[in-house]
Amino acid sequence: MNGTATGLGRHANPRGALQFVVKRAARYWRRDLSRQAPHGSMDMRRLPILILTAAAACASAGLAAAEPADAPRSIYTSLAEPACKVIEIIEEEASAFSRCPGAGGYSLLLIEHDDRMSLTIVAPDASEHPLDFFPVVTEHFATLGSTVEWRVSSRGAKIVPRALIARVNAEEHQPESAKATSYLAVSKITAQAICVTDRIAPGLKANEQARHAADTAGTRPCLSERSPAFWNR
Repeated sequence: MNGTATGLGRHANPRGALQFVVKRAARYWRRDLSRQAPHGSMDMRRLPILILTAAAACASAGLAAAEPADAPRSIYTSLAEPACKVIEIIEEEASAFSRCPGAGGYSLLLIEHDDRMSLTIVAPDASEHPLDFFPVVTEHFATLGSTVEWRVSSRGAKIVPRALIARVNAEEHQPESAKATSYLAVSKITAQAICVTDRIAPGLKANEQARHAADTAGTRPCLSERSPAFWNR
């Protein structure tokens, strides 16, 4: 049953729904008062029903306004064992490949090579899309955080990944320093392209900035396609 059939379709916000239900309840109460028994008592049997109706209408309207069905949300998956399974080791190249879980039919290949780490997104059709964190995000040695964040939306009961956020810890300081620069690499997932679109620098609002970038990543070009001036900002 749609909103128009229930009489609430005209009220797109919780306040409008509340006003509508309260006015309807007032009409019922006035009608009951006009029909009250000779001894002056009102039929109170309608009161619980009206209260429940108002509460349910306001709750459902409030939830609909606060969180639309297609609002972006996060799903987290691991890049660590035992979630990831090693599928190949090439000792002479100091390389290893692991398959890791994903979301919405996508999975990940975790690539370790010569003290550098990167990811490849594997689509449901088995096509592979390398993100090439080296050199797209950093040209230095780098490791990845143990968890990645998928920004997804819903299409009916189906989860649709829109972007991926991964932490890239780049060793950009002197070799004797244990400090790494922790970037958040944002990659879009669209029918046209899967690639890194943003590199978020460390900061107090880095997570918030990364999620905003992820939710709008589909409209931006791949980072590898931008001019060299991008790296000098």
